[in-house]
Amino acid sequence: MRRWSKLQRSLYGVIDEKINFQIHLSKYRMQSRYGSTDLPRYWITLNGEIIFDYPKQFPHESYPYVTDIPQICNLIEEYVNTPKERIFSEHFANDRWGLANILKAADRRNGTRRLMRLKRKVHNKAALKIIAIRLNGGAKHMEQDITLNIHYTIPADLWEKLLPSIKKLDANGIEYSVEPGGLQLYGEMPQKQWDSLIEEFCKSASEILGFPVGDACGDFPCVPFDR
Repeated sequence: MRRWSKLQRSLYGVIDEKINFQIHLSKYRMQSRYGSTDLPRYWITLNGEIIFDYPKQFPHESYPYVTDIPQICNLIEEYVNTPKERIFSEHFANDRWGLANILKAADRRNGTRRLMRLKRKVHNKAALKIIAIRLNGGAKHMEQDITLNIHYTIPADLWEKLLPSIKKLDANGIEYSVEPGGLQLYGEMPQKQWDSLIEEFCKSASEILGFPVGDACGDFPCVPFDR
């Protein structure tokens, strides 16, 4: 299975850029007297509204000790790797969550005719919401957000060096806040513009800070700074 950041990027490569569709995977640490446990969560938003939420919409008595996260990742990878000529008719036998129809509804390779067919045969509310927006022309701008693994304990001299790069983000409409989980960036813009600006900032920040900067909810854990 691919790392989440690469899998997410591959999936976004087939999603209609005109709709405000985002998919996330994150883990929250639960502390108790018995120790600590990761609480994984998968969720999809459309125009900022959560339309798919695991595990909330799919209760499991063994959660968080047994989860469907690996299976969901495998399903997304199977979807991404399915040839485009088969993607609309393909039956994903391991899909217990209705996720494949959500992805089909958001897939830019499925045009108006296929969307109309999908609308007639599915009852998945999330998929139907996506279809309605796509048939209505979509949206040019998308709400974007990411939390980078830049901990608030970064020394003041390094924050000063980061400031020009942060000001450049601000000039392009990207706001920021320093949170316990990292440096949160958010804005509203087309996906390609967002990806380009974030990639440029991460590259610059990595050179300044001396460690790889990236998505704190993905492959780049946010930990206190240590020179």
